[in-house]
Amino acid sequence: MASTNKFRYTSGTQPIAGSAALLGVGNANVRDNDPYFDTQHHTWQGRAMAVIRSNGKRGKAVITVNGSRLTVNVR
Repeated sequence: MASTNKFRYTSGTQPIAGSAALLGVGNANVRDNDPYFDTQHHTWQGRAMAVIRSNGKRGKAVITVNGSRLTVNVR
């Protein structure tokens, strides 16, 4: 695998908090063997993707992404 950068979707002990659910993660690298249904994944060419949907509850969702050189909070 070309990349050694790994990122994590976390919010405390849960990958997603609030009114959303994490369905899968990916990076578009066809040679990547990381599972799609995990809370962490390798980046590919500095990119990553998360598939998130509503869990049917009303309210806001909080998604936190962490990596060795990044932290992103999406609300």
